[in-house]
Amino acid sequence: MIRYLVFLCLFLSTNTSVLKAQNQALYNTNFDEGIVAWKKDRKAKLKVLKENGNDVLKTKRGMARLPLNVSAYAGNDVQVKVKVKSDGVTAKPVSWNGIKIMMHIPRAWEDLYPQAELPITPFDWKEEVLQVYLPDETDTVWLCLGLEGVKGNVMFDDVSVTISEKKQPAVIDRATDKYTGHTEQRLRGMMVQPNAVDSDLRTLAAWGANHVRWQLSWDGFPNSKADHATPLEYKNWLESCLQHVDKMLPVCRELGIKVVIDFHTLPGGRMPGVMTHRIFQSKEWQDMFIELWQRIANRYKDETTIWGYDLANEPMEGTVPEGLMNWPALAAHVGKLIREIDTTHALIVEAAPGGGPDALVAMKPLPLDKVVYSFHMYMPLKFTHQAINDEPATIRYPGLIDGREWNIDVLRKALNTVKKWQEENNVHIYVGEFSAIRWAPGESAYYYLRDCIELFEDYGWDWAYHAFREWQGWSAELDNIRTNEKLPIKPSTRQQLFMQWFSKNNNN
Repeated sequence: MIRYLVFLCLFLSTNTSVLKAQNQALYNTNFDEGIVAWKKDRKAKLKVLKENGNDVLKTKRGMARLPLNVSAYAGNDVQVKVKVKSDGVTAKPVSWNGIKIMMHIPRAWEDLYPQAELPITPFDWKEEVLQVYLPDETDTVWLCLGLEGVKGNVMFDDVSVTISEKKQPAVIDRATDKYTGHTEQRLRGMMVQPNAVDSDLRTLAAWGANHVRWQLSWDGFPNSKADHATPLEYKNWLESCLQHVDKMLPVCRELGIKVVIDFHTLPGGRMPGVMTHRIFQSKEWQDMFIELWQRIANRYKDETTIWGYDLANEPMEGTVPEGLMNWPALAAHVGKLIREIDTTHALIVEAAPGGGPDALVAMKPLPLDKVVYSFHMYMPLKFTHQAINDEPATIRYPGLIDGREWNIDVLRKALNTVKKWQEENNVHIYVGEFSAIRWAPGESAYYYLRDCIELFEDYGWDWAYHAFREWQGWSAELDNIRTNEKLPIKPSTRQQLFMQWFSKNNNN
């Protein structure tokens, strides 16, 4: 699941180069005219100085923020390039802190913060590239450079912002029905842990669930044992997971439960100190990803209880080195190879970065058949993930969250972006994860889940709750009192909600 993280244009000053043409620079600076147009954090320590004869921006603390009017470019992709050098950056209090090459995109419901993935370990001058999609109706955005939540010595130079691609409308055959890969009215189910057993599946079937998203994860998220494993260790772990799935598939078949194979822990895990998956930084691990999907396709090509293959859970690319494929290219390549082996099962594709709804609407559909597109719903994250550690849970839904009123109307406005993208591309949508921490105040988690499901159903989307008997914080069986870890005598309101919707499935 997404934890994570859910992170140009026209500058109105004499430093701006304004050219409304594809692949032309919209803004660039080498800081020879200083940072007069930039806004500084209140306690920021920033200055322009000479480094090897060049003017560079140096920060020891805080950020500089540049407002950019991008109303003429909403709906397009832009590319931010920045040279950066770092030394002596302190540890991050939370994963999204650190060195910032970031765009802040204000919106009516929840702001976006797409950013480059940079380590806190020292590094010499290098160029970072940040690809950003500007959602429809975007007006002003902020280019942010500096440090957040940490201190250190970081320098920036040669900043450029360009339109990297004009987004063209898809050419759709409206006579073709959306591909779903199943014959159910709807797939309504839950994600299960790697070692889910017979009794887990029978409980879900008794509730009425008609599918599970089988999580192939290796002891942790977002970081896992894969971060430090050898290729052989990783392959041995994955084989043990799949052998267990093999044992449980007859039970799923008996119960009428369709299965999604969810590649949750990817080969190589993540790079040190960042969320970037190693398959986008290493040819060895990228080749293994390709090889393993071919093996999985050969293993399950004739298995009728499997609905589809979720190619990568919440992919995070970072800056992809030359010679490696980015996520759209890798997903298309793997999908083509799977199709040479297995022409039956759905290919389920999440978007980078992070598998969220905003990443999906920025993605172009792949040149493949029988593809279902997926996103994970944890919006607003400040509510859904509150008090994961030991802090008190205080944020209610519906209610005021970060100065904005959140309710089903706001959720609908946020998800309408996905609905519009779906209709433009004539594809099917699968919500592979959605959840709210069970100890949100009062019945807030119930209200949030109720509203999400109502919207998914209105839109005709398949869905899976995160998660069944995985971590107690997401448990729909337990009540909303944090210290209670025993099943209540009466089913929780959230369990009753799921049973109500599962009762509509065809396997009942």
